[in-house]
Amino acid sequence: MALRHLQDKEIQDYLDGNISRENHWISIHLENCEFCKDQLKIYQKLYVGLKKDIDFSLPTTFSNAVIAKIQGNPGHAFKVRLLTVLFSLLGLIIGLGATYYFTGTERLLALWKSISETQKHLNLEWVATISDFLSGLNLNLGLLGFAVLIVLAISTIDHFIMRSKNKLASIFR
Repeated sequence: MALRHLQDKEIQDYLDGNISRENHWISIHLENCEFCKDQLKIYQKLYVGLKKDIDFSLPTTFSNAVIAKIQGNPGHAFKVRLLTVLFSLLGLIIGLGATYYFTGTERLLALWKSISETQKHLNLEWVATISDFLSGLNLNLGLLGFAVLIVLAISTIDHFIMRSKNKLASIFR
């Protein structure tokens, strides 16, 4: 017969007196196996400690406090939306500032003028103008590609975080 140590559930059932006659082998095993005897002693100490534990009761206002925190503060959602808009505008301003810094005003004004003229004529010259504009920037395409990958990675991570946050929020609704 192969020696098998008792599982935690079997030891707990033994301590609770929930052993049937078919499982009488557990008593015999505990007499012969030092490891399982040690586990039994640990559980016995735990049971004694649990019996000595004083009754713990929550205050009557506990459930109301938890529900209020779960529902949240309605002003908080407004603050989050406001911060989102402000950070979006800040990102736009920084992007425009970086574009101005690296390209200068002449190129931006020429691009804007070309786009506005193109809208009047509704032809495809603006594609060539944007192509000329981008080729004149002398961009490092490797760096640009790496930046695009970073933005995509951050966007993906943000998507998964928000999805798990929404799942957690739906549990408490």
